[in-house]
Amino acid sequence: MGAVLTLAGLARLGFVTELLSKPIRYSYMNGIALTVLISQLPKLFGFSVESTGPLRDLLSIGGAILAGRTNWAALAIGLGALATILLLRGSKRVPGILVAVVGAAVIVGMLDLAERHDVAILGSLPQGLPGFSIPWIGVGDIVPVLIGGCAVAMVSFADTSVLSRAYAARTRTTVVPNQEMVGLGAANLATGFFQGFPISSSSSRTPVAEAAGART
Repeated sequence: MGAVLTLAGLARLGFVTELLSKPIRYSYMNGIALTVLISQLPKLFGFSVESTGPLRDLLSIGGAILAGRTNWAALAIGLGALATILLLRGSKRVPGILVAVVGAAVIVGMLDLAERHDVAILGSLPQGLPGFSIPWIGVGDIVPVLIGGCAVAMVSFADTSVLSRAYAARTRTTVVPNQEMVGLGAANLATGFFQGFPISSSSSRTPVAEAAGART
């Protein structure tokens, strides 16, 4: 995947992103926003549902709420965090998202909500960096890997291009498709030596980062 994207960028094939019109980009972004919103509702109410698609998930979420599965402590924490973010949204000096995250973590820890009210927490995180290793594949796996790599590369670049252009229009900046393709390819080449997963844009985390003031 990394090699495909890097070679495509060096061959100046980034012009394909010009085929993505504004209606496609806006529809894509709105669809992602709606999908992410629905996927986070179970976490807000403190329960989990099996994901089978946005519309079916909505029905499952509604059924779970009517069945009394709501974790009121988790809901209070979530609504409090949302209120904090919205109240501090206009403040340039106080990062509302950071205040909400730290405040929620402190409250959950001090009141021991994870044990007393079954509020889900992240728990311990892995420490250190993954070890360096050279990836090897058998001769018989070359063709399947190339086909899969090309497919993933196309999806990854299309996703990244739509997202970057949408936010470039909002911030009045310029996107260089070929440079973006080479950068994405180089990142994927590097992660291959550390057993990482394919790198692409994050449609759910980018809005959060942008709202917190992140820029590229």
